[in-house]
Amino acid sequence: MTIETPIADLGLRPSVVAALAKDGIVCVGDLTVLTEPELRRVPHIGPKSLADIKAILDGMGLRLHDPELGRVLINFRQRPLRSDTDRPCATAANVAMGK
Repeated sequence: MTIETPIADLGLRPSVVAALAKDGIVCVGDLTVLTEPELRRVPHIGPKSLADIKAILDGMGLRLHDPELGRVLINFRQRPLRSDTDRPCATAANVAMGK
């Protein structure tokens, strides 16, 4: 898996994938630019989903953004954009959302 891996390929529950995709979070890299509070504000992302996401990132040697530690991926998007369809994983997000 890489930072361009679609969220849909991580083994998360379909409702979590759809909630993330609806908020424009479609690739692993999108997660790494979010802080934990930002991710918790996404509808349907509860404590279990948050723990699952953090475990997946940890297994990849990545983490959510921590302002005290700095960004993991300096050149990745600062915040996901809902209209970003040029990325390879945007197609997977559309599938996850039933489009």
